[in-house]
Amino acid sequence: MKYAVSYCLIDHRVGGHLMWHSCILLSQLDEELNAWRVMDTWGFYGLPTSQRDGLIVRIFKLVTGLHVDLQGNHGVLCPEKLHLLDRGHGLQGLSFELDLAQYRQLADKCRRRFNEQEDAIREAAADLELVPATTFKRYPFERDSRAIFDWEKAHHSPPRLPDYTLNVAPGFFGPDLSGSHTCKTQALALLNGILTPAQLDRISFYSQVIPRLGWSLDSIYLYTSGGTPSQHRRASGKVVSWRDGSNLFWTIPPLETDTPALQRAKDAVSKLQQMEWLFRDAVLPAENEEERTTLIDQIIKMYSRFSIIKNTQSTCFFGFYLTWQPDKEQVLADNIRHAEQLIHTITSAIENDEMPDCKASLIHGLPDTDKQSLCDILHCQIFKDLDLQTGLSCSEP
Repeated sequence: MKYAVSYCLIDHRVGGHLMWHSCILLSQLDEELNAWRVMDTWGFYGLPTSQRDGLIVRIFKLVTGLHVDLQGNHGVLCPEKLHLLDRGHGLQGLSFELDLAQYRQLADKCRRRFNEQEDAIREAAADLELVPATTFKRYPFERDSRAIFDWEKAHHSPPRLPDYTLNVAPGFFGPDLSGSHTCKTQALALLNGILTPAQLDRISFYSQVIPRLGWSLDSIYLYTSGGTPSQHRRASGKVVSWRDGSNLFWTIPPLETDTPALQRAKDAVSKLQQMEWLFRDAVLPAENEEERTTLIDQIIKMYSRFSIIKNTQSTCFFGFYLTWQPDKEQVLADNIRHAEQLIHTITSAIENDEMPDCKASLIHGLPDTDKQSLCDILHCQIFKDLDLQTGLSCSEP
C-alpha cells in the first residue's frame, strides 16, 4: 500500500478568491482498483464578515473576494466540498509520499483538531444559549462566532479554536504579514512534523500566509465517482450539477515524474472533465437528452482510464490464459491518443453538423453562453459571432 499527502491550491476559477485557498489531500493507492483515492480533504476557512469594516478593508474584500472576518475571529477546519475539486481545472499543488505511520499520524492530527473545534463550538453555544440559524455558510452559530471565540479564549488556553487573521503592515521589503494565520498557515501547521523541513520550505517559499505566492506547482486533476450528480441552484439562479458525497480519485496519479507525455495527458483530461460538467449543466432540448447521456458516458470512460496505475491484459493461447502488464509508457500513449481522438471529434463537430454520433446536433443545441464556454475549453477562436456553423475556427494551442 502506498500513501501520499498533497498540498493543494484552489484558485479563483472554482470557488477560491483572488489570493486562492490552501488545503491538504490525504491519498492512498487502492490496490483493488489500481487507482489513487483521496481519503480525506481538509481546508481552513475564515467566517463570514460579522461586523462593519472600515473603508480600506471593504475595498480589499471587494477586490479580492475574501468576504470573511480578518481580525478578531476564529476560523474553522473542515472537509473540502468535492464539487470544487473535480472540475477539471483550478487545482495545483505538491505531493509527497508518506509511510503508513506518517499517514496515520497526519490523519489523526487533522481529525483530532476537527473534533476539538466541534466540541468548542458546541460547548460555547450551549453555555451562551445561542439559537442556531437555519441558513449559514460554515456552521449554524456562525453569526455569533465572535462571542463563541471570546468564550473559548476565556475558558481554554490555548484555545481550541484557532484564529483567522490577516495582518498587513508596512515592511522594509514590502507588506509585513507577520502574525497572520490563514488557510496556508494552518496547512503548514498540520504538515509540520510530518514533512521534512526541506519539503515544508517548498510549500512556504516566499510566503507562509498568502497561498497564491509561492513555488511553481504541478496541475492537479481529480474526479468524483459513484452516485448520480444532484442539482443545485446558485445565487445567480443557474442550476449546476454536483457529485458531493462520492468517492474522489486522482485522474492523473500523484508522485508521477513530469514528462511531455504527462503534460499532454493533463491537457486532455482537463478538457474532458470540463466538458463533462458543461454538458451536464447545459439546458438542452428534450430530443438531445439521449445524445447528452451518451457523450458524457464516453467522456467519463475516456478520462478515467488515466487513473489506472497497472493495466493487466490477457489472451488465450491453446487453451491457456496468459496475463501480462503492458509497458506503462505505451498505455499512457494509447490513452492520450484515444482521448485526443474524442476531443478532435467534438472539435470537428463544432464546424460540421454532419459529424457521426449526433455530436454536432448536441453541440448546436447548446445555449450561446455554453457554446462560448465550449470554445474556451477547446481553444476556439471567434471570428464573427456565435453561429458555430460559420463563425468559429478551432485549433489546438
